[in-house]
Amino acid sequence: MNKSSEQNKNEVELIDYTFPQMKRYHWSILIIGCFVIGFLLYFPLGTKLHDLISSSITQIPGCQLSYNSLKIEFFLPKVIIEDLSIPAHCAKSSEDIFLKSATIYFNGPSFSPIGISTSLETQIGKDIIEINQSLGPTSQIFKIDDKKALMNSADPEIIARVATEMLNSISYEDAEKK
Repeated sequence: MNKSSEQNKNEVELIDYTFPQMKRYHWSILIIGCFVIGFLLYFPLGTKLHDLISSSITQIPGCQLSYNSLKIEFFLPKVIIEDLSIPAHCAKSSEDIFLKSATIYFNGPSFSPIGISTSLETQIGKDIIEINQSLGPTSQIFKIDDKKALMNSADPEIIARVATEMLNSISYEDAEKK
């Protein structure tokens, strides 16, 4: 038994208990990667974003919009709002504006003005409207696409009000003051 116990001791001494030769930055990347994957798997990012957008739409001061459903798509980021109703006093029109579907797309960065570019695509009656917005730190630009906008009956001021309130979540009057 002495010989076998000595042999076991020698075998234990021969085992290499050191970690493989990973550099410090490899360990840092591995740890940060595990944290990011764990965060994305367990943090309800979609629900938080849905709640934020929902509260932004329904809690505009002096103009409470209502909608039936809100969908968020992360691949080619966009927000789809179904059955959106804008009260008449918000658009200063004689009747409520009803939008069957309104889609807000993220277009990426904008270079004039430097900032974020989004677009709103909707239909008012028979008029298909696409409004592009470039939002910079000190200014914003709206561009209505002439090829998609069939403005036979739509009032341009109503369209500007709808776009401002939906894209910025503030009333048109507040946006004019800024």
